[in-house]
Amino acid sequence: MNRTAGKKKFSKKIAAYSAAAAGVLALAPAAHAAVQYSGPRNLTVNPGGVVNIDINGDATNDFAVNADSGSSGSVCLSDLTSNAQHIDISANNDPANLGAGYAISNTLANPANHYWTHSTSDTLASVTGNTDGNFDKTTGFIGIRFNPGDCSPGLFHYGWIRFTGLTPNSGTIVDWAYDDACDTPILAGAGAVPVAATPVPTVTEWGAIGMAAALAGAAALRLRKGKKEA
Repeated sequence: MNRTAGKKKFSKKIAAYSAAAAGVLALAPAAHAAVQYSGPRNLTVNPGGVVNIDINGDATNDFAVNADSGSSGSVCLSDLTSNAQHIDISANNDPANLGAGYAISNTLANPANHYWTHSTSDTLASVTGNTDGNFDKTTGFIGIRFNPGDCSPGLFHYGWIRFTGLTPNSGTIVDWAYDDACDTPILAGAGAVPVAATPVPTVTEWGAIGMAAALAGAAALRLRKGKKEA
């Protein structure tokens, strides 16, 4: 066999093997939707001050937080866009203190009120009547929802903001998170402890990895065989 012709034929086969492997890898599933965590923030809310929060990092502030100087331990959370809302149980800007694991979803929405309300069947971390004093020297979660434009009208991303009340008119915004899938419930505190484990490939991905390895092995074997024949 002509050496030049043999090399060209071998190169074509390698190209074909590579194309096949790339096609299989392309079948691997895309990344699933997940909770997006802010990481530790520890933003101080000083007396008379306001801290704005951009929940999803799109350079648009979604909420403004300040401690309510009119009552002990309460926190005021203002919605900065018409597409953002938060859980409220007292018909004003004082949000409820939710316990870790509280399910935040569209079932809490009340169409008659701009802010979320809760029904008498809900248990909101020892809240009775209103939220004044609810963050008095303690930490809790505030339920939120927002639509930055990637959800259909009437659908939202759900999330939480963790707040620690320090004095009647100061506190700390500890961190926050939201689910990047539209209309998907989230538990208060979910995502706050990132898992540093190495992702495990899916069955499809394992198959793609195995085929790629087999093709690479076949190519190496043919290369050695071609050298011997030459």
